[in-house]
Amino acid sequence: MAKTTNVNVRVGEDIKRQAEFLFNSLGMNLSTAMNIFLCSAVRFGGIPFELKLFQKPLGFEAMSKEQIDLKLEAGFTSMDAGKGRPAKEFFDDFEKEHDFGGVHCYHRGTRAARPDRNI
Repeated sequence: MAKTTNVNVRVGEDIKRQAEFLFNSLGMNLSTAMNIFLCSAVRFGGIPFELKLFQKPLGFEAMSKEQIDLKLEAGFTSMDAGKGRPAKEFFDDFEKEHDFGGVHCYHRGTRAARPDRNI
């Protein structure tokens, strides 16, 4: 058996807890999972998965009034052209793209209104 050594890695408590739960569900501990990652990196000759920047779409709080107005106007234009879809479906997709801190933007029985439209 190969000689082993200790490796100390600092990670956030929540990530560690989630990783331990995941790997235990797969029948291994964190040490085994780290060994698999390190062996894969050595065999691969680098990180064994693609590294890229993820650019999160802007949430309303980060958008200017003009950006919000443009998005709303594009939606109304699409609706006028008959390209609409159910509000719940739209808001479900919208919430996937924007972070609202767990607050849902669609509530059954409510509608967003525009002052110059009778919706």
